[in-house]
Amino acid sequence: MRRYPHVPSTEDALISRCQVLEGLLNRAAQADNLVAEFDSIRLLLETLPLATAEFSLAVNRLANARHYLESGEYGAARYELRLLRGGVAT
Repeated sequence: MRRYPHVPSTEDALISRCQVLEGLLNRAAQADNLVAEFDSIRLLLETLPLATAEFSLAVNRLANARHYLESGEYGAARYELRLLRGGVAT
């Protein structure tokens, strides 16, 4: 039987993107990359089989993170991303 390498699920991809974004927030000099990261996370959220309430909460957390980023509150932005990541991983 032929084995295939692990193909990441959409949830794994979202968690990975959140981790990348958290890392970028640690290096605010790369702020031009952040908008694209937020957009890619939003697209991943739209592909997940989430109930309406779960999707709304996830999108709200992402919007909060983006707002905090724009306000220069990087710690709060990372916190929202961790909440988003944790909510999707369960």
